[in-house]
Amino acid sequence: MKKNLSLFCAVSAVFILSCGGSSSSSSDVSTDDVSAISTALTGTLNDCMSETTPSTLEADDLVVIDGGSFTNAVNLEHSCPVDGHITASGNISGTWTDSYSGSYSSMITFQVSDPTNNLNDCEVRSGIILDGTIYLTLNGSYSGASNTYLATIIGTVGINRRGETGGLVMVASDCYISLRFTESGASGSICGHDVSS
Repeated sequence: MKKNLSLFCAVSAVFILSCGGSSSSSSDVSTDDVSAISTALTGTLNDCMSETTPSTLEADDLVVIDGGSFTNAVNLEHSCPVDGHITASGNISGTWTDSYSGSYSSMITFQVSDPTNNLNDCEVRSGIILDGTIYLTLNGSYSGASNTYLATIIGTVGINRRGETGGLVMVASDCYISLRFTESGASGSICGHDVSS
């Protein structure tokens, strides 16, 4: 039975970020908010990582093909922890030299809010809603079960709370997100709060 080749079959791409001490932040964003934001973003990253394989080829086919390239369109929605979703769109391109080695790179946009209305905005905690666009770059190589990759998520989002009458109340208009992921762990900051794993 043929199975699709998965570059990350031997490596779990789940990152659990724990919030460290917070540096100065002009916003009213709590460490619980930061943890919920990181959960939503890393879940979307994991979904994108599943697209790093040449999806049109099956593992048995790669045995007889010596080299090639692929481009996978990424157009997916990742459900946020409470409600709404993050829409990821872009391309992942890669090459392989034989059945078990190759490389890939990408530039993917994470739309964390619904540009037409607030119905599908990403709600990461009860009442905490993200608004904006974040960018993911993902580069890596693999050889057999060994995977080396670098993923960065960078962008600025607004954070809102649901108001008493259903509208949105601004918590932070300029939450800067800068995260770096490797096979060894994750580091960076969300809204001035340091995060690491």
